[in-house]
Amino acid sequence: MNLKANKGFTLAEILVAGFVATVAFVAILGTLTNITLLNELNQEKTFAVMHAQYILEEIRDAAFANLENDINNGNWDFNLNQLSANPYNFTGLTAESVDTMVVASGNPLQIRLTVNWADRRGTARNYSLEMLRTD
Repeated sequence: MNLKANKGFTLAEILVAGFVATVAFVAILGTLTNITLLNELNQEKTFAVMHAQYILEEIRDAAFANLENDINNGNWDFNLNQLSANPYNFTGLTAESVDTMVVASGNPLQIRLTVNWADRRGTARNYSLEMLRTD
């Protein structure tokens, strides 16, 4: 029997090509998943920074005389329900809270504001901003 030149792929070549394509697809899918998660985390961090900056501006506009006492009394500590309600109406992050504390007393007054939240996986996240406030 006289066979002409084979013009196709062998079963082994097809299996190897399929395996390579599967590995490449899984790698691309994993990369896209990580990109999506990083994008979501960056969006959450952006919201946290905006919330912190807004509240620090409010503290900056407050009278200096009682500012340290007001901070120590929790006047600028908020939970998710308070942040979502008037006057803030923030788009709340999951389990978001804001904690404000005096780092150093006196004039200037050093203030730290920390926004805490949980990401999609339930991992605790936070972002802190500090400012110096003078009389």
